[in-house]
Amino acid sequence: MLGGFRVQQGATCFANPSLVSCYRAVYTGRLAISGIFLARCVGLNKKELKHEVYDKAYKVLTTQTLAVINDLRDPGADVVR
Repeated sequence: MLGGFRVQQGATCFANPSLVSCYRAVYTGRLAISGIFLARCVGLNKKELKHEVYDKAYKVLTTQTLAVINDLRDPGADVVR
């Protein structure tokens, strides 16, 4: 597999003192190439999230050494939300 981009959806609740809640979809995106984790981001819009993840992965690939890239670990979707 050359690369994989995966988007997951979750719900976030914002509560205020008047007990009114507003639910919004929150998406997490992850990019890995051949099983090597490169980037994970969180966003409210799938399209913007996809661009943000690709930009972050590009920055990692152009600024980090191979040793650092191999040591990168995915924090997981629940941690970054």
